[in-house]
Amino acid sequence: MRSLIAKSLPQHFNWSFPPKDWALSEDEVHVWVADLNQPDAEYKRFSETLSSDEQERAARFKFRQDRMNFITARGLLRKILSGYANTPANNLQFSYGQNGKPRLAFSANQTLNFNLSHSGGLALYAISASRELGIDLERISNFSDMDDVATRCFLPEEQSALQFLQPQQKAENFFRYWTRKEAQLKCSGQGFSSEPENEPRFAGTLLELDPKEGYIAALAVCGKPFQLKTWQWQGEEISERIASL
Repeated sequence: MRSLIAKSLPQHFNWSFPPKDWALSEDEVHVWVADLNQPDAEYKRFSETLSSDEQERAARFKFRQDRMNFITARGLLRKILSGYANTPANNLQFSYGQNGKPRLAFSANQTLNFNLSHSGGLALYAISASRELGIDLERISNFSDMDDVATRCFLPEEQSALQFLQPQQKAENFFRYWTRKEAQLKCSGQGFSSEPENEPRFAGTLLELDPKEGYIAALAVCGKPFQLKTWQWQGEEISERIASL
């Protein structure tokens, strides 16, 4: 999926707490930001909602913090989706596309689309009633093979734009290109190509998000224009609100 040269500044959104009853209309996309450093009691509840295959995936993480982040991210996904689907979090079942894109598996919510991404201690969740979407989040950092990754994955003009930047600015723009590319590919359900210049142009809306200082994120939404609402996970108050489902 062809990316875009990052010349524009990030769009700043108000990450507000959601209303008591958050409804998702046909022309809306909701994006949630959540801190993965949750209280122990919340972490335990998240773990209890996961399916056996999710528990197995969690057990494969070598480092405890990575395992905890995965469990919390998946548990939060289930909590958030349960509020939209009016279904208990532990009853939700997922299926996966050819490139691993998750969907709800039961027929009552076939039109409820979602995507998630987490990096470091932060997670983003995008929800739509009917549109295909993709979201990607990355914590900005420098790493030794950045140039090699850019050569394999970025367009020639993007590689040139990175070449003479100072380290911090280079890292920011690298992850700006990366999140845009990832979000578009996740929206379309495609995987990475070894020839990025031959990837088709994205037909939809691409937005850059600013969930937290030190992070960069992008949201790709296929199809017609939409209204975006950005919510902040409120922890136990929201959990209690949907606990009765």
